[in-house]
Amino acid sequence: MTMDSEVTNKLGPDILSYSVEKVMVRNIPQVTPYWQMRHIKELMRIRRLDGVPVTDDEGHLLGIISISDLIICIENKDLEAPVSKYMTTPVKCLILSKTLIEALREMNRFKYGRLPVVDEEFKVIGVVYWWSLFAFLQEALDTSMVVKKTIPSEGVISYTYQVLGRDFVHAGNASLQMRKSLQQLSIDPKDLRRTGIIAYEAEMNIIIHADKGFLQVKINSEKIEVTAEDKGPGISDVSLAMQEGFTTAPDYIREMGFGAGMGLPNIKRNSDIFQIDSRVGVGTKVYSVVNLIRRLK
Repeated sequence: MTMDSEVTNKLGPDILSYSVEKVMVRNIPQVTPYWQMRHIKELMRIRRLDGVPVTDDEGHLLGIISISDLIICIENKDLEAPVSKYMTTPVKCLILSKTLIEALREMNRFKYGRLPVVDEEFKVIGVVYWWSLFAFLQEALDTSMVVKKTIPSEGVISYTYQVLGRDFVHAGNASLQMRKSLQQLSIDPKDLRRTGIIAYEAEMNIIIHADKGFLQVKINSEKIEVTAEDKGPGISDVSLAMQEGFTTAPDYIREMGFGAGMGLPNIKRNSDIFQIDSRVGVGTKVYSVVNLIRRLK
């Protein structure tokens, strides 16, 4: 969650002096310390949140409960516990008059992925998430901080997306961006659907099992190539991993509705060419090809 000086210089003082209201996410659910953690698990799963403010009955900020807290709770088999047992308090927050550069500095300094925004009475009015902040800055730059696009001279369009392990809040974002990019190329809907499934399953495998990785798609007039490569534990028995329903995902991930053991079989099923190379302690590389029904012009 850092920004190099070159990007900061490109943004300039005007953009960075905007109020955090520009990037604040409103209508974020607030929970009280008396909620049970099992309700937090469902709330985060359904709303795809990685943290929510904890308030009193009047909406005053008391703390925050994050997905990291939830994971500890699940590992302790303690989902009936109240939020007060696992929430972080006191919690850093932002007042509405704070600027984007101040928000960036706070997030970088404390390594937070989210900061509640409060009014003068210390009541929660929203949350600044790192992804909402970066999305705004990305648009301001009119370039991408996450997606790399290249168009080599031989007529191949290439998109590369970074994927972080355990980032369940943004699960599916890379494959969704890829799908939107492919939709602009008049690709047959059947090919688009197959490629979308491959990319999503490959992205989820990185998020569930690895520390980090990337998802790359290359398109030419005849085919789409999808490569997913990660740094992680690797697969000790590839043939076993290819069996439907087999999974090594830990309990807390399955509790959140992920890791059903269908990823690799779904990738292979939707590929015209499928290859997998994995080394224990190093990582895994999955390569898929979808031959286009109609050639691109």
